[in-house]
Amino acid sequence: MPPAGLAGLTGYDDPDRVHMLAPHPSCVRSRSFVVVHSSRNPPDDVGDTHPLHTPKRLRLPRALIEMARIARTFDEARGPLAAAVQQRLVRPDDIRSVLARTGPLRFQAQLFAALDDIELGAHSGLELDFLALLREHALPLPALQKYVDAHGVRRLDAFWPAYAVWVEIDGAAHRDDDRWQADLDRHNELSTSGKPLRALRFSGHLLRTGRKRCARQLTAALGLGGWAPV
Repeated sequence: MPPAGLAGLTGYDDPDRVHMLAPHPSCVRSRSFVVVHSSRNPPDDVGDTHPLHTPKRLRLPRALIEMARIARTFDEARGPLAAAVQQRLVRPDDIRSVLARTGPLRFQAQLFAALDDIELGAHSGLELDFLALLREHALPLPALQKYVDAHGVRRLDAFWPAYAVWVEIDGAAHRDDDRWQADLDRHNELSTSGKPLRALRFSGHLLRTGRKRCARQLTAALGLGGWAPV
């Protein structure tokens, strides 16, 4: 299991294998259930390893960076970082400090930018893509993970209070029947709360393949709320 999983990160478990970090170059080789990763920046015994575990175990920030180091794509690299912050296991600043001192790293500049958006409240790859879409089309940035009172406290993926616009981004988890019904209930409650919102919903597929359509619809909704491009 990757050290990040041992630190409590869910969704990235690898229970059938043990991952080891060795200095580069290393004569240690991967064997069956043991996967060896080499690094030119050995872990710092004070900041990178947990003092209460034997054998030594990476702390979560360093474990996340090592996961990013072996990622094949930028999406694979940023996903665990966003998930760890969303699960309240680590702060973006903790990851930044490790990323700064263990480079150079593939996607390093992109990961720094992603951490800025994660700190704003983007807690998934789709939400990070959504912020990129807004910047691409010069649209205003919303409040992320905003809580609004309407028959109880509800969390909104993206909210523009000045323009009364709310966006929900539906990833794979939203396909679950219970989650889908909860989303519908929230939509109905907010729509009948006395402060109607213009609610848009984008699937992950549309967000990645129909970006112009998403931007066009969002521009129209914001315009109805009084926003105008500069």
